[in-house]
Amino acid sequence: MITLYKPNETDFTHNGIGALDKNIYNATVEEELNGLFLFSFSYPLFAPHGLEIEGMSIIKVPTPDGEQLFRVAAPKVSMGEITAQCYHIFYDLTENLIEDIFAETTNGNGAMNRMSAGCQYKHPFQFYSDVPKIASARIVRKNPVEALLDSSQDNSFVNRWGG
Repeated sequence: MITLYKPNETDFTHNGIGALDKNIYNATVEEELNGLFLFSFSYPLFAPHGLEIEGMSIIKVPTPDGEQLFRVAAPKVSMGEITAQCYHIFYDLTENLIEDIFAETTNGNGAMNRMSAGCQYKHPFQFYSDVPKIASARIVRKNPVEALLDSSQDNSFVNRWGG
């Protein structure tokens, strides 16, 4: 079931604002390894809950890896239809900041713990890695998504620990 939630929702065990399944179309989930994780869809504006789909709303979507949460980014309305691209809720971390940390001589999980603790603002995410490789990295003024996935940065997690 594809379910719409309010932007500030934290409990996803209920049916939220409502289900979008009956009227949603062109629904697609795209995932790149160590890259973007997107959900895009179209929905009739005047179908149930159509007027409630807004920027920053959260949508729970079934995927091959289980149910995942996506945040609506800039929905577009045209001729009675809403089209939206949604980014995985993980990308909320782009609004956070790692000021300055040094993950020294540690495995992937140690680095993840250091990055999570080094975020400027509290967040609801749990960082975890099973990468056994021992490495070090200094991360200064990066958002956690950059620190983890930006392969153009020498000191990113994917470049130092792999993954």
